[in-house]
Amino acid sequence: MTQFEIFLLSPDDQPLDTERIFSAFHAVGKIRQTKADSTRFVYHNVDTGVFFNLWMSALHAVDAAETELESEEAKSDSTGEVEDAESSGLLIPPLTITIPLLCPSFFGPEAVAAVWQIAGHAGLKPEAPHSGETPEEFCDAWSLANRTAAQEPGCRSVTRWTPAESENWYQYGLARSALEAELADESLVVPRLQAAEHDGRVKTLCAWAQGTPTVLPRTELVLFSRERTHRGLLFSRKVTEEGLVSGEKLWQILAPSSEVRGSPVPLLIFREARSPPQRVAAELEVLELEPVDRARRTELLGVVDFDVTDGKESHA
Repeated sequence: MTQFEIFLLSPDDQPLDTERIFSAFHAVGKIRQTKADSTRFVYHNVDTGVFFNLWMSALHAVDAAETELESEEAKSDSTGEVEDAESSGLLIPPLTITIPLLCPSFFGPEAVAAVWQIAGHAGLKPEAPHSGETPEEFCDAWSLANRTAAQEPGCRSVTRWTPAESENWYQYGLARSALEAELADESLVVPRLQAAEHDGRVKTLCAWAQGTPTVLPRTELVLFSRERTHRGLLFSRKVTEEGLVSGEKLWQILAPSSEVRGSPVPLLIFREARSPPQRVAAELEVLELEPVDRARRTELLGVVDFDVTDGKESHA
């Protein structure tokens, strides 16, 4: 099992109000319609990395009903009888939500909270097998399914983050917009965290361009770019070099010349990027870069922050 399903149902078999569902999507935010299928939507929080899929069967039902009506009319013309569409007893939930498994523990609570918001705005009732009735019970059910999925025979290898690593990722994501607003007058970049596959595991990554005042959270990797001057016989030209560097190494270089904070997570604020101290400039100049293609951006699938007892997880 790789996903956890929640169904949003109309209470007391009331007619479904699709406009109200669209209004709920707008109120919750972070939900977009997919290009390939107009009935499918995705919730994606780009700051925390949490995502889940939504299928709105009511939109599909409009086209399906027209097709079925044409079919029934043709059948009636040939046999004089029309089968009752409701006789099959098949119930399709108006809205089906699938939350992924094999994810960090913060996926479930954020996803369930968003589902409850959608349900409240749309007047729908959340249901899921063995999940109780409250958001807390749904979160517990998702958490159990998440752990079970990681222990199933044949489960793919997963990367294990410590609870602290997972919590730092999530708290930075939650606080990023507030940090950006706080530091807006200083034109500081507050980068988003990204997940990247590197050396066989999923690592934390952010990007920084030398010369740009920035906030730098403590990540395993930094996508670092710098300008260098290449001198020829007749003229010189500036080129941009880009590569991967150790987040810890970059932290050691910048921290002595930065404001270092411990809240909401460990991070530094490097304001002197345009005119850095000589020591910083010299160390950045000789910083060895790893080729960019050694890492590949990915989602937080296959990342867990709990013990996997069957030994499938990969350790830092």
